[in-house]
Amino acid sequence: MKKAFTMIELIFAIVIIGVLSAVALPKFFDLRFKTELTSLKTGIDTINSKANNQLLKNIIIGQNESYNDFEKKAADASKIFTNLFKDGLDRGDEDKGWFFLGLKEKTSTTIIPWYILDGSTPSATYDPELDYGNYLTSVSDRAQDGIYLIYKYSVNSNIYFNLIYKSLTGKFECAKATCNGCNKSRIDSINNLIPCFEPATI
Repeated sequence: MKKAFTMIELIFAIVIIGVLSAVALPKFFDLRFKTELTSLKTGIDTINSKANNQLLKNIIIGQNESYNDFEKKAADASKIFTNLFKDGLDRGDEDKGWFFLGLKEKTSTTIIPWYILDGSTPSATYDPELDYGNYLTSVSDRAQDGIYLIYKYSVNSNIYFNLIYKSLTGKFECAKATCNGCNKSRIDSINNLIPCFEPATI
């Protein structure tokens, strides 16, 4: 005689699977989240390492900043970092990956938005003046007369980082971390892995 599962056994099995899923799925998504953060940190470290090497080479030949040697055309966002990386920094979009916001030129406090630089249609959602105005006003070394390249890196539409590249120091720095709707664990992961002047908060 062929044995079969009873209805009660099936219900118990479904309940057990449900409990295991409830426990395992958040850990899986958390692992993906931490992997994304680690990838971003590695990317920032790589940029800083390569840009700093370029800055040292420039100093040897009498230049005082790394910007001009790897930015072929300031008005074309896709050209930024092309000498450091085969494809530059991916443009991405407003909700995923690297997104070029604009730049601040020498001796100026004005930020030139990306849509003026490349002739695109302006985006009302992302305003560099709003995102970075207060930071650039307060930053202590603004008078160094360097060029600032302004980026946003988005994990998704709710989790993103505002980053600034400073040409005179050859360094990418995180100005602000945003994690809308994140729990304490995710906030701690962000702030531990990617230090920002304005850390993420709940």
